[in-house]
Amino acid sequence: TRCLISMTQNICDAQINIVKLESRQSPGKPWEYFFNADWEGNIVEYRHKKTLQSLKKNTLFLRILGAIKISGKNDKSLE
Repeated sequence: TRCLISMTQNICDAQINIVKLESRQSPGKPWEYFFNADWEGNIVEYRHKKTLQSLKKNTLFLRILGAIKISGKNDKSLE
């Protein structure tokens, strides 16, 4: 089944925090949607790679728009 709950379950099982989730209807295709998800983490970490592979295998379309480095409290570059 290609439903939203199974996709978000993969992310949840990997203990990845979804920051934002948006849906957009596919142009000219009633009842078909695109989903944009922002989540915390580093896409080179194993659990993120594994989750992305699972999403790619179980969706019709997957595109990674980018990754943003977020400085943490212990980031020396902020001092």
